[in-house]
Amino acid sequence: MGSGNVYIGTTDPDSKLYGFNATTGAALPNFPIQLGGGILSSPTLRGSNIFISCMDGKIYAFNAKTGAAVPNFPITVGVSMHTTVSIGNGDLLIGAIDGQFYAFDALTRASAAGNYPVTTLNSIESTAAVTSSQVFFDSRDGGLYGLRVSDGSPLSGYPVQQGRIIFGSSPAAGGGQVIYGDFGGHVVAASMADGGVRWETPLDEAIDGSPIIANGVVFANSISSLYALDASSGLFLWRAAVASSNYSS
Repeated sequence: MGSGNVYIGTTDPDSKLYGFNATTGAALPNFPIQLGGGILSSPTLRGSNIFISCMDGKIYAFNAKTGAAVPNFPITVGVSMHTTVSIGNGDLLIGAIDGQFYAFDALTRASAAGNYPVTTLNSIESTAAVTSSQVFFDSRDGGLYGLRVSDGSPLSGYPVQQGRIIFGSSPAAGGGQVIYGDFGGHVVAASMADGGVRWETPLDEAIDGSPIIANGVVFANSISSLYALDASSGLFLWRAAVASSNYSS
């Protein structure tokens, strides 16, 4: 959502990017836009443009007001992407189901310099969390990865390996720590500085949604409950019985 508008993508067989006025619900001119495959990610609004990844293996970009394609787009990654495009240091950052973490210049489409693409041992279905100079993401190999945005080099102590599958849970970064959930039902907080695990709290069932940090509280959903945890200690604050499916945050 941005500039008074709401944007959403749909899966097959529709496979379109929609734009609506947030007040009236009216469709924006020239929307929806047909894409080449289903969309499992959320659109990313940056400046006047929308970036969105697609299961056809491409990253698309459109003017948010007119729907016109941005010059030099789409970028062909070549493999399906289920995650939302993150932006840092002028680069588009995204993981794909081939286990690679990619970075492309947002203006030229050129692959970023350094260690990109970064290889993990399984598919990446989590959206990256970006700070001013660092990026964090999960892989289904069970690792929480931390990189320098500028060149893709690993941060000290990363990847963090807990030995449990991480499915669709995207990490949240804040307060000097990175917080994520795993399919074994644990919420884990790792230090940004060295990857050391600060706390780990078990929930009632598997976690494939993404934690959110707000006002010193971590909100995290298992597949059957919503939890609030103290961000500094992981201590339980409250629980509500709220069922959710994968990719839900």
